[in-house]
Amino acid sequence: MRPFRLIVLSLIAAACAGAAVADSMMYLAFDAEGDAARWRTGDVTLAIRKGLLSRRVDMLFRRKGSDLPLLKSDAPFEARALGPILGGADPEDIRLYSVDPRAGAKFMPIACSGVTEKAWVAMTEPRPYHPLKIWVVRWDAAKARPALCVEMDYRYRGQWQFPPRPNRAAEESPYFSQAAH
Repeated sequence: MRPFRLIVLSLIAAACAGAAVADSMMYLAFDAEGDAARWRTGDVTLAIRKGLLSRRVDMLFRRKGSDLPLLKSDAPFEARALGPILGGADPEDIRLYSVDPRAGAKFMPIACSGVTEKAWVAMTEPRPYHPLKIWVVRWDAAKARPALCVEMDYRYRGQWQFPPRPNRAAEESPYFSQAAH
């Protein structure tokens, strides 16, 4: 009887794990709220990988421009160090990401007005029915601290089962990056 019970429990655990893996991505869409967001990105959709104990944004789909794959941060600072420049946002609620260099080759320097070639994306924890803030930050070597390039505000629009279709306007633009697709 024991081997049968062990086999049944193993099959149930495998089925639950398979269902969890199949449902590990979610897509949250946000409408651009401020002028900076409308001009730089337009509306955005975030591809969020749901883990057992955490969530991580894998991709930032933009209406304007190519999509930005987001990687684990390689910044010389932590998200906690951003507190003074993020206008009172709770540093514990901020997630810091690096942008794939090929996909962000044009976006990051333009967002930082040509001051730097390397910048990072910081954002509030994306949640359904909550607004989203995205900041582009850079490292100021002269002051040895992070500096703000641009702040963008978004309003929650919805949650989707599938990723957005590729942006045709972005593919035809001179700043299109094949790395994002």
